[in-house]
Amino acid sequence: MNITVSVIIPIYNRARTISVAIDSLLSQSFKDFEIILINDGSTDNTEEVLEKYIKQDKRIKLFIQENSGVSSARNLGLRMSEGQYITFLDSDDFYDPTYLEELYIRIQEKDAEICFCGYNKIYEGTKVKNKTVFTEKNVLTNYLFGKLNVHISGWMIKKELLELHGLRFTEGLSWGEDVEFICKVLLNSNKLTYVQDYLTNYTMDTTANNLSAFSLDKIDKDVQSLLNVLEYKNAKSNHSDLHKAILGYRLPALIIYRLNEALKQKKNTEEIIEYYEKYFKFIQGGVLFYNGLRSVKLFIYKLTLKYRMLKIRR
Repeated sequence: MNITVSVIIPIYNRARTISVAIDSLLSQSFKDFEIILINDGSTDNTEEVLEKYIKQDKRIKLFIQENSGVSSARNLGLRMSEGQYITFLDSDDFYDPTYLEELYIRIQEKDAEICFCGYNKIYEGTKVKNKTVFTEKNVLTNYLFGKLNVHISGWMIKKELLELHGLRFTEGLSWGEDVEFICKVLLNSNKLTYVQDYLTNYTMDTTANNLSAFSLDKIDKDVQSLLNVLEYKNAKSNHSDLHKAILGYRLPALIIYRLNEALKQKKNTEEIIEYYEKYFKFIQGGVLFYNGLRSVKLFIYKLTLKYRMLKIRR
């Protein structure tokens, strides 16, 4: 039997939250889908929770691997999936009840390869729309400029497109891997569309453990993911706007904002200086005002960072 949509969920130690994600799928108005659960070597009782769901619904399939990271887990999900279309859902997030139906109807109406929608941030039980533009034009540059704010859970992608171009997540990357993947998908797509609504929900973790997880090495991962995009075969020719978006805005922004946050949180001074010097060429060479008011804001943060760095290096 042909399956229309495969929903891939990578899971690591999410026994407490995975039910919310799965329940949101079982409540979908659209029924022709499979749920691909990838247990990425969980050490809590995640597997016990998943086994209960497998017994409830034959559309749920569980695959287990040694802990290898979110990119590896999603790639396993892609290999095991049988749907014509692919969507992703993180194990602590959830869909609105009409998500699959609305995106599938739209992608069929437009005969498109990709369909996207907006998402909500869930903060201590409160739902807030994460504002985004909805457009079929310049989607890649708008995405990199931060104007098109779409979470990894907000894309429905034709599997044939992924298979034709061998598109997968870069294994070993656990931060920024989704941006790299979506950029490569968009570079290969000829037809996309959108549903002008906010149908996926991203749960903000405000626990002390998550807040303390701030680390500067995420800069390394973000930089690597964006450099991977620039080195991608379809990005090397006739994509000057892509280079402007990454080198003139996205790359310096992620470095500048994270270093300013590290200073605000009074992280290790020597480490901050090390990262500032390591990526100085991107800081200095970026912020070329390609992105309107966002570039102005970034320029102010760049000056602030420069001033603060002068103070701590005295």
